[in-house]
Amino acid sequence: MGFFPRHIATVVSFMAVALPFGGTVALTVMAAVFNNVSGISSSSPLRNLATLQQQPPAVLETIVNSARVTSPAPPAPPSPLPQA
Repeated sequence: MGFFPRHIATVVSFMAVALPFGGTVALTVMAAVFNNVSGISSSSPLRNLATLQQQPPAVLETIVNSARVTSPAPPAPPSPLPQA
C-alpha cells in the first residue's frame, strides 16, 4: 500500500478480484497443456466420456497411460565450451 496510501480500499478490492482471476487463468492454461500433452485432439471421438466408457479395458488403460505420460524432454543444447 506504500504507492497508494490514499487508495487502500481500491487496492484491496483490486486484489480481491485479481487473485481468483489469476487462479482461473492458471487453471485454463494447465487444462490446455494437459489436452495438448494427452494427444486427444478436438476431432477425436475419445473426447466424449460416453465413448471412453464403451472402450474395452485394455484400450482404456492404453488411453489413460498415454494421457499420463508427458512428452520426452528436448535434447540439451550443445555446450559452447570447446571440447578438450
